[in-house]
Parts: sequence; C-alpha cells; structure tokens
Amino acid sequence: MTPRTVQAHCTYLTPVEFSRLAQHGTAIAHCPLSNAYFSGRQLSLREALDRGVRVGLGTDIAGGYSVDIMGAMRWTVGISRISEGARLERSGTQVTTSGDQVVQSQVNSHGISVNWKEALYLGTRGGALALGLGGGVFKIGAPFDAQQSKNCYPSHCVGHTLIPARIQYAF
Repeated sequence: MTPRTVQAHCTYLTPVEFSRLAQHGTAIAHCPLSNAYFSGRQLSLREALDRGVRVGLGTDIAGGYSVDIMGAMRWTVGISRISEGARLERSGTQVTTSGDQVVQSQVNSHGISVNWKEALYLGTRGGALALGLGGGVFKIGAPFDAQQSKNCYPSHCVGHTLIPARIQYAF
C-alpha cells in the first residue's frame, strides 16, 4: 500500500485496518450504489473519514446503473442515514413514528451519517485528493472541467461539450 493506491469498496475493513490505510496514505473509492447491490454491508464511511483515510466517490458502472456522480452523492447520504438508523436501533435509541423526536435510552458517542456537504466534498475535492489530483476546488489556477450546454428547442437539441480549462478568476 502506498499513497498512490486506491482501494475499492472496503466494506469489511475493521477500524485498525482503516488506520493502516491512513498511515500508508492509501485512499478508498466509495461506491455506495454498487455496495447496495453486491455487498453484505456498506463502507463504514464515517469510521474511515474519522481515521483520516482519503475517500472519493465512485460510480462503479459494473456494479450499478449510472455513472452520475450526483447520484453517488445522493446514495452516500441516503445509505449513511439508513446506517445511522440501524446504529441507533442497536444502541437502544428509539425514534418516534413521526421522526421528529429522538428519545435516547443510552448515550451514543456520535452519529455516523454524512450530510450533503460532506457528500459534495467526497464527490469533488475528496475524489481529486484520493486520486492524487489537484482539482476539486474553485480557486485561481485550479483545473476546471466545465460543461457547456446549449438550449434545446422543440425542433432540435444540441449535445453537450466538455471544456477543459483553468479557473482564471474566482468570486
């Protein structure tokens, strides 16, 4: 394992093994949809992040139905929330049927879900860092892949063009 190593999935790693990945600078490609289809469990994403593992999102089209990174972000949040609910049930925490209140029968250390901001990071900057790239940030001189879309009219629709560029200025 080296800082150039990117491991896929890692759904059965222990906390000690996550620490080992972090020590070696090894990254994880997290593909939540593929894991939902083919694995007996999801990546312990919060554990990996808390232990300092670089994580980027992947789509793993061989194990899913879409290469849409935004979809991977949505799956990341949704699966983490389901995992958090299962963790709360195991710990004895009860959630009301309305979902508005949480009554804890024992104190939990901290949640394991990720929010949309973290998912956005994992799908952009986190992925760039996992691959050893300088992208995923919006700052002067950073690599930037822009997508130019033309308007569609009832009679015709023009396709998309990807434009590799460098950010010249930032707001």
